[in-house]
Amino acid sequence: MSKDAKTLYSVFVGRLDRLFLVCVASYVAICIGCGFFQRSVIYFPPHLAAEQVDGAAKTAGLDRRDTPAGQAIGMKRMSPKQPADGRVLITYGNGSYAVGCAHYANEIQNLSKFDVFILEYPGYADRAGSPSQKSIFRAADEALQLLGTNKPV
Repeated sequence: MSKDAKTLYSVFVGRLDRLFLVCVASYVAICIGCGFFQRSVIYFPPHLAAEQVDGAAKTAGLDRRDTPAGQAIGMKRMSPKQPADGRVLITYGNGSYAVGCAHYANEIQNLSKFDVFILEYPGYADRAGSPSQKSIFRAADEALQLLGTNKPV
């Protein structure tokens, strides 16, 4: 190989090395950025006015479930045939809200005489609070206490 070819080769390899390092550094920066901001994209709750929630609940045949302090905690539908065989607490996926899960209550009550309660996560629909794993677990525990049990049914 001539001296010019060797020089050209070393320049090419040097630029290729720098390009590789820039790509690796960019990838690492993107991963770190995703790590810092992932919490802000995990919970993306729908926000609705109380009137919207009440209207949708009425259409779905649901009633509000409140805490003893009068704060909305979710929705309920009592079994049409009383006494009920039991109670069911429904928690749902991240992309919905309690009224949007009324079809679960329909299916459950078609199978048996259960009172159905649907938990509204903090920060979703018109419920106050901020959504996080901790607040959702706390809300579920509170709902279980209101149902008079300390374990899911």
